Amino acid sequence: MSILCDHGVPVVPFASSSFMLARSGRLCKVELAPVRRFLDLGLVPLFGGDLVPDLEQGWRVVSADQMASWIAPRIGAAMIIYGTDVDGLYASDPKASEDARLIESLHYDEVGRVARFVLGSGKPDVTAGMRGKLLEAQKAARKGVKVAIMNLNRPQDLHAILDGRHGRWTTIFPRRKLE
Repeated sequence: MSILCDHGVPVVPFASSSFMLARSGRLCKVELAPVRRFLDLGLVPLFGGDLVPDLEQGWRVVSADQMASWIAPRIGAAMIIYGTDVDGLYASDPKASEDARLIESLHYDEVGRVARFVLGSGKPDVTAGMRGKLLEAQKAARKGVKVAIMNLNRPQDLHAILDGRHGRWTTIFPRRKLE
């Protein structure tokens, strides 16, 4: 939050557990009125993966990836930007091979085929690593939201992504609204 504030982004922190409910680890209800109101006021709601009450299991950790794919289409967001420690989606593991090729773009209906070959996280991780991020991105793109997967170690790329330019990241193009 402090980094965003230092860069002039007017953020408002939200505790995920105070406005979200899950069922079997999947979001099933999110109170969007406060999110929309802050957006209308020009403020940016900030929340992340966290413990969320679960109607069947008491509580579950729900990833920020899932939260973004659930909320973005419902508030009319044009884009989700997922930040990672690599440039985007690769054809092979970029941490294991210098020859790994960055996949610069995918259409939402290609994601399922590609996700079968993408690694999950090698560590305990509720997001299921890049595979989980990719499957959440597909859900949002299926509902018309464009998704970028970028390297947060190069925050200058955010401006280029938001300006619609091309660069060293992966873009998942959404289903057209008319389909």
